[in-house]
Amino acid sequence: LLTDAMPDWGKIFSDEQIDALIAYMRFLGSAKHELLGDPEHGARLYQKYCAVCHGAEGYGDGSMTQLIDMEPADHTNSNTMNRLSNEDLIAFIYEGNDEYMPAWRGILDQAEVEALVSYIRLLSQ
Repeated sequence: LLTDAMPDWGKIFSDEQIDALIAYMRFLGSAKHELLGDPEHGARLYQKYCAVCHGAEGYGDGSMTQLIDMEPADHTNSNTMNRLSNEDLIAFIYEGNDEYMPAWRGILDQAEVEALVSYIRLLSQ
């Protein structure tokens, strides 16, 4: 019986941790880019700095889109996101991309940017 061999992970991990594990396993199965930093730290940074435009789940539907006519990147779109290298994402974060995407150089350090890139990679899996 396979059910006897597999522990009840719901008693060990929270729903959020299980979701993160599933996202990571999906990433491992289809990854085109390596994870550079800690995606859990990236998730916290994303909510703090990025969600207002890109949305809490990364769909590009943050609250600022209701106030300003802009179309932030949909970080869940694997077709678009997989075409971008990690270096491209780092450059967008550090330098900004257009009039609405701010430059975060001097605000976020290298480890924070790499954590954000890793989290964004998991969003598009």
